[in-house]
Parts: sequence; C-alpha cells; structure tokens
Amino acid sequence: GGRAVGPPAVHSPLAAKALDHVSSHPVVEHNPYCDWFSKGEATEEQVKDLVVQFSVFSNLFLLAQLNKVINSPTLEGAREGKEILANEIGVVFKPQEKKTAELAREAAEKGFDPNVVSVTGSVEGGVFSHRAAHFEWLCDVGKDMGLCFDELGKRRHGSEATLHFCDALYRIYGSEDLSTALGASFAIEHWANAGFWDELIEGFEKLNGKRPSGAKKFRMGFW
Repeated sequence: GGRAVGPPAVHSPLAAKALDHVSSHPVVEHNPYCDWFSKGEATEEQVKDLVVQFSVFSNLFLLAQLNKVINSPTLEGAREGKEILANEIGVVFKPQEKKTAELAREAAEKGFDPNVVSVTGSVEGGVFSHRAAHFEWLCDVGKDMGLCFDELGKRRHGSEATLHFCDALYRIYGSEDLSTALGASFAIEHWANAGFWDELIEGFEKLNGKRPSGAKKFRMGFW
C-alpha cells in the first residue's frame, strides 16, 4: 500500500544553481520569525501585528502584480500575470472539468470560503465575488480580533521591514528587465513552497488549542 515515488526532477544546470541559491538563503532555510511563531507562543497583540502586516503586503502586492502584467514582454506572460491578479481581487479559479454555472452555484452556496474555493484552474470562465478577494479574507481574520477595515491594508500601517519588502517586490518582481522579473518570480514561488506557510499554520493551530473555552478561534482558511 506504499505510495509510488516518481523519478527525481531533472533541472538544467542554470535551474539547479538557481534552486540551490534560493533554497540555501537564510530566510528560506531558517526564518527566525516563522520558527518562533510556529511554537504558538505569540500574544494576542503579536498575532494582530502579523495580520496587519500581512494585510499591507496583500494590498501592495496588487501593485507589484499589476506592474508585472504591464511590463510583461509577451501577451502570454501578461495573461499569466492577470490570472494571479484577478484571483487576488476575487475571481475564483474554474477547474477545467467544471462549468461556469456550476462553479458559481457551488461558490455562492459555500460563501466563497477560502477553505473550499479552488486553488487550481483559470480565471477564464471563473466567477467574481468581492467575498473571494484575498484581502477580504484577511479582513475577516482581523474583524474577529477587533480590527476594523481602516486598520488593515493601508501603506501607513506597514512597518519599515514590510514596506521595504513590498517596494522591492514592485521594483524587482515587476521589473521591465525580463531576467530580473523571472528571477524574482522563481525565488518567490520556491520560497512560498519551502514551508513558511506550514509554520504559520502550525502556530495558529497551537494558539487555537490554547484558546479559553468559549473564545473565538482564529480563522485558518486564509493561511
């Protein structure tokens, strides 16, 4: 009953070197903040700070993604960029096997919950809902913690480190230079897949396990 294991992925020398470079970066290999958060020892105020900073990134990422679309050297690249941008602002991906009407009905019935909407497919033929916007999911997380809309997502709420990251993202990820933009995309995708999401989820699960009886648990769908 063991799971079949396929052959290891074969990378070109350039891709292998790039992957090694990204994988061995200190932020990817050992992120002190994520490591600390995964222990579930954050206070309520520290969790609020994470939500606020993530909300600033979530909104400013839209500018970086739009910049990437604008500066794409090809129509195909621009369309790929628009897939991400449209999904971020609330267009639900349509899996290839589903019809648009079926997707719309299912999504509406489930309230465009981040736990159930598809993470694969295309925005082509997808359905839009304000409630499916990633930032609105973060607003739901913040609302449970007493944070109102005006306390989330604005540049003025960003820390120096958050704004440095977002500004660099706009400049490098959305660069007019194709090599620079592709390198940034490669690094971000592999960083996101390296496990920092898992550490955040682990931390929230531990914090939820310690919530007093009757206290509202942290929403997990966005993470």
